[in-house]
Amino acid sequence: MIYKTLTLVIALTLSQITFASDKHGHGEEEHHDEKGHIEISVQQAQAVGIENSTATSGQIKQTLTVYGQVVLGDNAISQVKARFPGLITQLAVNVGDNVNSGDLILEIESSDSLQRYTVSAPISGVITKRFANVGEVASDNVLLTIADYGQLWVQYKIFPSQSHLITKGQSVMVSSELSGVQSKISYLLANQAQPFSIARVPLDNSQGQWSAGQMLVGEIVTSHHNAVLII
Repeated sequence: MIYKTLTLVIALTLSQITFASDKHGHGEEEHHDEKGHIEISVQQAQAVGIENSTATSGQIKQTLTVYGQVVLGDNAISQVKARFPGLITQLAVNVGDNVNSGDLILEIESSDSLQRYTVSAPISGVITKRFANVGEVASDNVLLTIADYGQLWVQYKIFPSQSHLITKGQSVMVSSELSGVQSKISYLLANQAQPFSIARVPLDNSQGQWSAGQMLVGEIVTSHHNAVLII
């Protein structure tokens, strides 16, 4: 009977519900005959998920849900080549290794001067591809590929029915099933070949929690205003 009674509480306004202590002076719960008034204990309220809180002033926001994919930045990939043609005498890295900008990654013996020179990592990142081995001749071909995953981007699809609500600088809650982070729309790109435009949002990946190709949800704040009282 308690749960049937509590079901009725949901249909009442908060002002019609009174939270009482479990026991009164004579060890019995107090009941009221007043129409539309139900009194329950704090424990009973907690058991069915009813929460009591104070209404305060705050900000009301309207949001638009969009969907997009994580991509690398335009300057996040570096193709490493030899400065001068020559024999590769040392290869200090392999696929999957992390490097910092300036780290020695190759040593080459110049075919012209027969002197050895070193090649340093132009950016920090991860070695994603390797096209050379010690003893091979380097010319103008790509030897290594380095990708920087520390700063990523989310490309959200914005359809024509949504475009009038979206502008540069709007706040976006970027989220997956496991985590979320606040960011902003950096710029919008028109897409002539597709029936949608692209909103690009920067995504800090210094902790390595995101990956290129990952699909993420975005909650874009399209409008907001202050309210004297919110619930």
